[in-house]
Amino acid sequence: MTAPPRPTGGDLRYLLNDFARTPGVRHVVLLSMDGLAMTWSDGLGRDTAERLAALTCSALGTGRALAKEIGETDRRGGQMICQFPSGGHYVVGAVGTTAGVGVAVEPGANLPAVVGELQRLIGGVGPRLAPQPLYHQGGPA
Repeated sequence: MTAPPRPTGGDLRYLLNDFARTPGVRHVVLLSMDGLAMTWSDGLGRDTAERLAALTCSALGTGRALAKEIGETDRRGGQMICQFPSGGHYVVGAVGTTAGVGVAVEPGANLPAVVGELQRLIGGVGPRLAPQPLYHQGGPA
């Protein structure tokens, strides 16, 4: 049996744009664990997406370091929420150990609803980013 094809940037962008329709979501960026933007929602420029990816990666690293200090053993990561004086939020989520996602949330948004939809997004994106096996029982895939 041959492994399914890896998703293209367009496939992932579709998932991000679908999530970005959640009321209160301004922008979303999907990033690799080395801080590079993999794809981002429509309306977010490349330069901004790259900066957000780098900053989100830094926040993920800080979150993982904090988790280690308090004895958290689940290496998949979690979420961090930054709240700003204007009422806006920035939500950082780990996509397993392979990627991260950052979400700019508008002031007054229903944050629990956004976070719930973010969990659905992570569940949909995560398996698509998992490394594909090079071999299966019958030899090369």
